[in-house]
This record gives sequence, C-alpha cells and structure tokens, in this order.
Amino acid sequence: MQKERLATWKHVNIEVKARCAEPDRIRTILKAIGAGFRGTDRQVDTYFKVSSGRLKLREGLFENALVFYEREDTGGPKQSSVILFQTDKGCVLKDMLIKAQGVLVVIDKTREIYCIENVKFHIDVVKRPRVVRRDRGHGNQSRRRQEEASGSMQ
Repeated sequence: MQKERLATWKHVNIEVKARCAEPDRIRTILKAIGAGFRGTDRQVDTYFKVSSGRLKLREGLFENALVFYEREDTGGPKQSSVILFQTDKGCVLKDMLIKAQGVLVVIDKTREIYCIENVKFHIDVVKRPRVVRRDRGHGNQSRRRQEEASGSMQ
C-alpha cells in the first residue's frame, strides 16, 4: 500500500466578508486593478460540532481540506488562526467526523477565485445552508454560526 503525502500548515488569515448585489461590477473592478482570475470552484463545506473554534471539511474541485480555525464572532475585518490539513476528495474522514462529532451545517457554494499577489478575492454564490439538526446544548453559538454560514464562510 502506497503512503500518500498530505500537507498540513498553520497560518493567520485576515478576511473581510460582504454581501454583494452586483457581482458583475466587482468582477469589472477586480479586472481593472489587475486581479488574475484563477478559476471557479464548487465547494461543499461540512461544519462539525466542536466545543471551540470551527471545524469544517471542504470538498471542492481545487481544494479538499480539513480546516480548524478560531476567530471572534464580530463584524468587520476578522483575524483567524487556521490549521489546514489537505485531504483527498471522497476520503473516509468525512464519515468518521460525522459519526464522532455530528454535523452543524453544510454550505454548498460556487466560488470564483481572483488573486493579486498573496491576496485572494472570492465571489461566492451560496445555496441555502442545510442545517442538519439544531443542537440545544450550543444555543446562540450554533445559531450565530448558522447565520454566518448563510453568508460566505472562509
């Protein structure tokens, strides 16, 4: 059996999220300032119930990873401490996490990716989030995460 080489890394991420009623206008601005279009990815993010931070499994065409991150539940620019573990699409990890942790919410989105040097710009079209089950034990924290997920989560 051949061992797979999977990458893990830690980083700090600064993000600003906003709802956008005019994505064509944003695309025009991004082109005008020299952003390179990197492609369109369909991503399904499964968020798991955890006692602190956020844990999601991203399954996409370009990116497949288990991501743990911590950030404040505030408006405006946010700093996140991120640990990312690259996975293979369709790996058994999802089934393990569903059984061990339970699912908080599933976010299905189409993401256009643009870059200027080390800065990424995303234009997301998010389908309505699928809340798997309301967890009474987490109350407002779960509700806040679900509301945040209905926008665009990292």
